[in-house]
Amino acid sequence: MAITKDNFIVIYIYGNIDSEEFADYYINTHDMSTENIDPSASSGTTSNGIYWQIDGLKVGIQSSITSEVLTETEFLQNIEEPIQEALNAQELENRDIWGIVLGYKVPGGYYNDDPSHNSDITSSTSRISRIEHAFSAKTENPIYDRRVFKRFDANDASNLLICSRIDGPNLQFAKDIVDNGDFLNKQKYVNGKFYIDPYSDRSTTGASDYTDLLVDFKDNFLPDLNLSTFATTFQDPYIDPTIPFVEGDSFLWSWFSDRASSSFFQLSTSARTFAYNADYDSAFEVRSEVGKRWSYLALDAGYVACAGAMSDPTIPGFLNPTSFYNALLRGATIGEAFYFSVPHLDWTITLFGDPLVGCSFPGTTVVEEGVIGEHLVWEIMSKDLAEVASHLYKKELELKEVVYDIVDLTSSDVYSPSFGNEIVDPIPSVILLPSANNLYVKSKNWKGGIKSLVDKMFEFPNLRYTSVGESVQAPTINRYLDDQGFRVSRLLADITSGTAPIDEANLYPEGWWQFEFDLEDDNPNAFTNYHFTLEVSESSSFDTILISKDSLGITNWKYEKTQGSFVPLLFNGVPSSYIGRKVRYESRFDSLIGLDEYLTRGESYYFRITQYNVSTLATYTPRTFYNIIYT
Repeated sequence: MAITKDNFIVIYIYGNIDSEEFADYYINTHDMSTENIDPSASSGTTSNGIYWQIDGLKVGIQSSITSEVLTETEFLQNIEEPIQEALNAQELENRDIWGIVLGYKVPGGYYNDDPSHNSDITSSTSRISRIEHAFSAKTENPIYDRRVFKRFDANDASNLLICSRIDGPNLQFAKDIVDNGDFLNKQKYVNGKFYIDPYSDRSTTGASDYTDLLVDFKDNFLPDLNLSTFATTFQDPYIDPTIPFVEGDSFLWSWFSDRASSSFFQLSTSARTFAYNADYDSAFEVRSEVGKRWSYLALDAGYVACAGAMSDPTIPGFLNPTSFYNALLRGATIGEAFYFSVPHLDWTITLFGDPLVGCSFPGTTVVEEGVIGEHLVWEIMSKDLAEVASHLYKKELELKEVVYDIVDLTSSDVYSPSFGNEIVDPIPSVILLPSANNLYVKSKNWKGGIKSLVDKMFEFPNLRYTSVGESVQAPTINRYLDDQGFRVSRLLADITSGTAPIDEANLYPEGWWQFEFDLEDDNPNAFTNYHFTLEVSESSSFDTILISKDSLGITNWKYEKTQGSFVPLLFNGVPSSYIGRKVRYESRFDSLIGLDEYLTRGESYYFRITQYNVSTLATYTPRTFYNIIYT
């Protein structure tokens, strides 16, 4: 099921009138329950004397320390421990709690006690999102950048909780954030301008990678949102091109200028939805009314939500815009979209605003995962038809062997059929020859049986498609194969009666094979980089290995980066964000170095794939497949 208001609790400071008033305001806005299922399990006191109380989906913690930033010990004793005990109470155990809103006056983070990290400020939302797990600084987010999209669910909640913070200089400021979210939830559609700044003057490690990420988003994904845009342009590596101001805006994504002024956000009649500036401290001191940091300014300007860092997250810790907006476009809430786009947990990045708000983009079309393009469909059909041809080809060879075996028999050899208890006289084997030969002769006609289908498949591009290169109508089959980068089986090329033969460059070599499988989540509790071992055998027992390949350092391994598009496997392997995508290995032949991995046409082989963790070298349960060689 999709995440709803019933999966969230709101945290307030018990005994603080304004904090509880905010919690009630949020609860009432979303019509959340304050009735307990089990009144006997709705309050308690931690070992450090901190009282906590549950009222349905409203949870109070009695802390006298409400500073915006605490020490690690103060945060653990006054915030984390009472929230953890409340979550473990039977009252909340009876509910599916997948998210937490840290309300007005709940501290925003803490300085680490570890001397090597005492300048780092861990975000309260980042830490509380992993409250069910032991603290581990800069933990890789297991649901980051998920390429095969699905909504946040119970399995995800076992790894992390969606946690956001709604705070500010005063109670009304916090209430206004809720009102902005409520307005957007009712309006739903956003059509304001998208402002993006992909460039900065940073030259530290990873800076160019983040610029590349933003430019790729701007060029290849942002148009899908169907919004008017403003983008900065590259000027000089030592100058940070900046957005002078925004107006009519709904979204802002920029880096790196770390300060602005209230005049930056000018009038917008569109719903201001999400703002992010990738810098080192924009989430700090959001309670300051004279703040110039981006998070405060964005919320003060009426943005429903924003994100920022309490301290330096390092450039690899910045949010990923493609992950964020891919989720938002597909119906996720802002809370879900944020956690799909933040690389690290137990770290410095904070989500501000209402995590339950979602939006829609007018005039957009979402192509669901699994819906593939018609060119790819044609290629899949050609391979499937080649497999059919291979089975028929193999049947012909087997019947030919039967005939040859009978010819080799002597006249004295006999065949003794068995029909239960019935006694049948032995039959001279030579009598079997005419029948076996007839079967063999008929089997040789298999090409004619599928010839019409093969011809139509090769004619289809000529009747349907336009050549990519020069917009040529009705391309020949060779032109089509060139344009798409496809090749076909020689078995099919030998069958067709098309007007032009298939060019040699468009044919697979005989015996070439490709093994393809889905990446599986063998380590679901952690972000994992996977490598693979592949073994090929004629036997299901794999007692004799014909080919053995490890993906680490071996060429011809590829993974599906975007649907239907494969790129070479990198040294780090395939990250778990690609769970559900495909990985493939293509056989190699190189006479110069004596490498020959081609297999026998028409023969079937067992393929065993084993995933392993590239960091720990832990191996997971092997999977076995049985495939025929169709080239």
